[in-house]
Amino acid sequence: MPGIVVSFGIVAILSWIFRKFFFDDVLIYYRCVRNCLEGAGLVFNKGDYLNCLTSPSYTYLLAGCSSVVGDVPTAGLVISSLFLMLAVWVYTMVFTTKDNVLFISWSAICFASSTFFYTTYGMETTLYVFLIGLCLASFQKQDYYLQGISCALLLLTRPEGAFLILAMFCEHIRQRRPFPKPVHFIAPALLVVSCLVLNKLYCGQAIPGTLIAKLYQGASELWGPWPTAFFQVGYFFSWIFGSDRFLLFAALGMAILGSFRGLFNDVGRISLMFLGFCTVFYAVCNVPYYHWYYGPYFAIGAFFAGGGAFGVYRWARGLSNFFVRTVVIVTLFSVMAGVPLRWFAVSLRSPAADYDVMVPGEAIKWIKTNIPPGSRIGACEVGQLGWFTDLHVTDPEGVVTRDNAKFLGRRDFDTWLKRDDPEYVLVHDPHWAQEIGVMRAAQEGRYVEDDRFRFHGLKLFRKDGVRDPRD
Repeated sequence: MPGIVVSFGIVAILSWIFRKFFFDDVLIYYRCVRNCLEGAGLVFNKGDYLNCLTSPSYTYLLAGCSSVVGDVPTAGLVISSLFLMLAVWVYTMVFTTKDNVLFISWSAICFASSTFFYTTYGMETTLYVFLIGLCLASFQKQDYYLQGISCALLLLTRPEGAFLILAMFCEHIRQRRPFPKPVHFIAPALLVVSCLVLNKLYCGQAIPGTLIAKLYQGASELWGPWPTAFFQVGYFFSWIFGSDRFLLFAALGMAILGSFRGLFNDVGRISLMFLGFCTVFYAVCNVPYYHWYYGPYFAIGAFFAGGGAFGVYRWARGLSNFFVRTVVIVTLFSVMAGVPLRWFAVSLRSPAADYDVMVPGEAIKWIKTNIPPGSRIGACEVGQLGWFTDLHVTDPEGVVTRDNAKFLGRRDFDTWLKRDDPEYVLVHDPHWAQEIGVMRAAQEGRYVEDDRFRFHGLKLFRKDGVRDPRD
């Protein structure tokens, strides 16, 4: 199908453009895998066997690919690009019918052109999105072996995949399909159980700590009052849509129209139920607005948009007035041409195509030069500090530090600092809410600001009693 070929070309180009893009959570994966390949174990801080990686399947895939190519970031780029291409292919196959080929091809090109997916590179997002499509494809074909394996891998990629399984089960019951044979459950059960057992034996924790941490983060309401945190997506307008109103409203409008059409086919109903279940879960748990959580919405939305455009085209073809019919169809195709072209242009010029700097590189160099290796440092941006330094990194949000998320969920901003007792703490200026404990400790004299560290928007505190190199 021509749309797939064009999409693959777009993915190749934009993957190269975004090859230098990393963000903090990606570097948590990368440090863990690097430690594993160096023989220190699949851990973030050496010697601390905490399960801080949400996606076991992606982690093992990244570790395996890294051992082959010899470089963790390169492996992350290869995996993300490959599964984005596979996702384009499988969604095109799932949503295409004999009369909407042109419109689903357009969806595939929009999917590939979207800035969003490239800003998730290094995370499990493209693998997760691909597996969603594979589950839908296996449901269509009633291939229970493939469906079972796909569902197991989906759960091991992101736990929210359980909501897709629930949606497929509901549609399965609605269609009165025969129940799968017991043999179809053996391989999926072995995959999931073996992974949970391995996690328990290796880390003492079957469920990823980062998954629990996100729930506590939601309970803290630091990302937004309940139940609004997940819906604070205004930053997408400039970051993903390039502040282009035409692009936003054209893509969103077509997707909404297509969602209504989705009610009349099994894949559409499953997709809508899945997104509905996810939305309710994220809202009830007040899950923070981390951008990679929205992968399924962008993926399914892109192909719903093709269905919406096809619906408008069929409606226009039925108009009796030649002039009105012509104007509507010409307008439709003009809009369709504009969406992928403008999105591709946004992706090409996106500032996100370079390293997503939460802590400036010069600040990282200063820390690496002036803080002794092996020292403990507390910070919210743990990925950068972990990847670029040899420091033991702790965090108030509990992403890479055991139990700190519980304190955060109770809005206890002091205990983590007293318990972890880091020699240094990096905070924002002005400080974030979760860094209030550091500011209190500074007021009490337990920490003093290091006046050698002078970088805009950041402050470094040194524990009282830790020697100043100038003394």
